[in-house]
Amino acid sequence: MNNIVSLNNNNTYEFEHLGTQTKLSTDDRYLFHEWEKGAIKGKTSHLLHRLSPNINIETIVDDVALKKIRISWVLIVSAIIIFFSDYNDKIPLLAPFLAGYGLLAIGLNIKHSWPKDCALIKDNYNYKLIMIPQLENESQDEKEKRESFLFFLTNKIEEATRKEFYD
Repeated sequence: MNNIVSLNNNNTYEFEHLGTQTKLSTDDRYLFHEWEKGAIKGKTSHLLHRLSPNINIETIVDDVALKKIRISWVLIVSAIIIFFSDYNDKIPLLAPFLAGYGLLAIGLNIKHSWPKDCALIKDNYNYKLIMIPQLENESQDEKEKRESFLFFLTNKIEEATRKEFYD
């Protein structure tokens, strides 16, 4: 389920996407990025003055999921070839195992490989650091919260850059 959890005083933004709960927060110097998916938790911090104030909306596809799907197709084709070869008599469970594993990998990665619009927070070298998905079925309130946080973040980045390099 994809939904926005909360936005507090414009400096904290929480959302859930594809089972991962993400929290973004700022102070005067840092952008904090915390995420949790099951038992896996992580936290990173980014200096605001090292981030690009140009937060763009781009359509992206998860390259890792696409790579796994391509490998899965190779496994399925290999299973078909092995099924009709002499190896099937010697190793009778290899073809069904490869076919099952290939189909499972496709099923688990198909939703991640679908193109989606995301707001990308990048550093000054144009490296993607954080993706905030834009959902087709999000409510107007959720959209306003996301846009409000992105506007606030852009202003904080510009302010931090000004303080770091010009003041």
